[in-house]
Amino acid sequence: MREGRGLGAEGDFQHAQSLFESGKYFAASTELEAFRSRNPGSDRVDDATYYLGLTHMKLDEHLLAQQEFDRLLSDYPTSTHREDAEFQRAMSFYQSAYSAPRDPEPIEAALGAFEAYRRHYPSGTHVEEAARLARACQDRLAVKHFLNGETYLQLGQARGAVLYFEKSLSMLKDSSRAADAHLGLARAHAAVNQVEKAREEYQRTLDYITPERLAAEPRLADLRGQAEIGLRSLSTEAP
Repeated sequence: MREGRGLGAEGDFQHAQSLFESGKYFAASTELEAFRSRNPGSDRVDDATYYLGLTHMKLDEHLLAQQEFDRLLSDYPTSTHREDAEFQRAMSFYQSAYSAPRDPEPIEAALGAFEAYRRHYPSGTHVEEAARLARACQDRLAVKHFLNGETYLQLGQARGAVLYFEKSLSMLKDSSRAADAHLGLARAHAAVNQVEKAREEYQRTLDYITPERLAAEPRLADLRGQAEIGLRSLSTEAP
């Protein structure tokens, strides 16, 4: 007889849980669904719902995982899994973003979910990881905005580029592409003859690329050189 079978609802749940813990995620999903259907009044239903969410995550079924975590948070206010479910819900959005790299919505949803977790559980088990991943979400969104700005600039639509470069810097002022965004903003301003604004952004690029940042990221030396050239090219322009 398989582990847990023949012991009623508790045995059925333990069997499903053991399938999950042994990495048999599809089988675990089937058994957890069956357990929940057969035992709607069991005090293990919230446990089954939580493990179903985890199982769907393991199977890269992120929307189904989100639905299970939402169900637990909505229907089981006293569940001991609430904190973990809220964090895992955020993780399901974060992981789904990698399957749709051009779509900003999952990463925006992940950012909102991580921030909600931090508000609800300021001393929670996952608070440091939530803070780290929230910043990673901000960085990814800042990079997306920067790349949109670059596209607009290449198409000769400098005013649109300005909006996206500013959006990038507003999302995260020290993102992995912050220096690039300052430089792009300078070029966009220069393209529409906003000379003083261009000067300011070239100087901000230079100020941003500190010796410490340059030592950590040598590629910034090229950006610094481009900013210096751009600033010199404007030196005889009228303000």
